[in-house]
Amino acid sequence: MNPDILDKIAVQVPNLIVLALIVRLFLNHLNSINGLIREINQDNLRAREQSRVVIQENTSAVAKNTEVLHAINEVVNNLRKPLHDRPTRPAA
Repeated sequence: MNPDILDKIAVQVPNLIVLALIVRLFLNHLNSINGLIREINQDNLRAREQSRVVIQENTSAVAKNTEVLHAINEVVNNLRKPLHDRPTRPAA
């Protein structure tokens, strides 16, 4: 090898070491960000599952409330029916 090439390479060694250090720090930072993103994703999945459960419970409760309201309306309509069916008094 040519001594001039070795001298040029030797001059670049500190720069390459700094570059390697920067790359390593950058990769470590990316790894920590990926860990944070995974954690946020897991929290999101748990929250979505909990919301699905709550929606199912609320849907069931609304169905039961609807049944009760229909039953109440039927009772009220049955109570009103005799009032509507009775003859009206003729005007005096």
